[in-house]
Amino acid sequence: MLVSSTSAGCGPQLSLVVARIVPANADSFEHVWSGNLDAVKILFSNRAATPRDVDDMDGGSYLNYALRSRKFDMSKFLLELPGTNASLEDQFGESPIDVAWQLVLSRKTDPTFDAWLRSRMAIQERLRGRHLTTIHKIICGLCKHDLEQELETSTAEIDTPDAGGWTPLIWAAYCQSWSSVLLLLKYGADANIANRKGQLALHHACREGLGDTVSSDCLYAIGCLATATADINRKDVYGDTALMYAAEHNNDPRILETLHKAGASLSETDLTGHSALHNCIYFDNARAVETLARLGADINRTSSGDTPLMKTIICNAHNCMRTLLRLGANTTTLDLEEHTIIHLAGLHADAKTLWGLASAVTVLGCVDPSAVDLSDQTADGIFWTSRLVPRDEEAQNAWTNLMSLAQVEWKLRRDSELEKLHESWASMENGDTDSSVESSLANSIEIYHDAAEIL
Repeated sequence: MLVSSTSAGCGPQLSLVVARIVPANADSFEHVWSGNLDAVKILFSNRAATPRDVDDMDGGSYLNYALRSRKFDMSKFLLELPGTNASLEDQFGESPIDVAWQLVLSRKTDPTFDAWLRSRMAIQERLRGRHLTTIHKIICGLCKHDLEQELETSTAEIDTPDAGGWTPLIWAAYCQSWSSVLLLLKYGADANIANRKGQLALHHACREGLGDTVSSDCLYAIGCLATATADINRKDVYGDTALMYAAEHNNDPRILETLHKAGASLSETDLTGHSALHNCIYFDNARAVETLARLGADINRTSSGDTPLMKTIICNAHNCMRTLLRLGANTTTLDLEEHTIIHLAGLHADAKTLWGLASAVTVLGCVDPSAVDLSDQTADGIFWTSRLVPRDEEAQNAWTNLMSLAQVEWKLRRDSELEKLHESWASMENGDTDSSVESSLANSIEIYHDAAEIL
């Protein structure tokens, strides 16, 4: 595939790059988005990932992903790789440089990273080509005029988009300037205008990393935007709703409750099949997981074969993992490659995740630690050969402990099932054939051979 990009050297230039298309839900993109730098370094060292990789959804690069998710250490690593092109645009014309200057203008980077971005990327040139109105500039801090006075003078440009399709209201939401959001709505700004990626002001208000506790101003502004938005479940080009962004980037239950009360659906999924509950996992938003479950979200819903619990192991989201286990998440689901959660732990889990699973091993009793996947590999075989995460002494000790406990729990469960089977046969011999005994026998007979082998 040929991907065009612009670069700033001796004036505007056009270059063609031969890109390698990778599924958007591949491990490499998952690890970049969640900030697992160790795993990403291993993937690049093994050439399982390259700077030329773009996703199959919109042509976004790893650097684009890292900047959009504000993984600054990841961004630095990727930008310093030979062959990384910061001007490489996705199919909507957005490059890592675009994302970088959006971050700089919104004042969401620390001073060190801000200076580093400015030194490495042609941010000023990008800014000149964005065609910002005076209202845009006021909101972004590029102009010292008073916003309300400007709106009193004229509202002719209140909904004028910049070159990326961003209206002043979208910029205000992105910059978390809640007073500007309220002023723009007061003067008639249209909350239903989307940028080139289909994102409304509400999407950006909910995706901006508001943290564990948001201010009352933020909550009120999001409520006003939700009221002003005609379709609370409107999706952007990635299939994300405002609720899905809120679940991913925030951990305050009140935002999710506000959106749900306004009609946000808990069951919508994005283009990769992720639900809002899956999205909580990337930034380990355990309170968001608990809130969505309380509101009625399905904690066992699969996405490309992965349940939210599986995703916590893949992303090493320790708090979310503990929460889902406490809420009774299903531990027996297999993914598309017939991996159990113990297989996934062998492939992805760090030491803390392994110790966490071991502490909840009683709920793993129904998972066979010696089961094989579609490639005929056991979890133990995967662990000792995996190169996705460091296998230091602590991880090795945690794994050995987990496997020992899991084997004991598995045998105890099989012992119990075999005992029930014997009781059922005895009842049948005594002429007791009521439905409860028949049901018990039917449930037990399928595991008879496994139980016999263990004993």
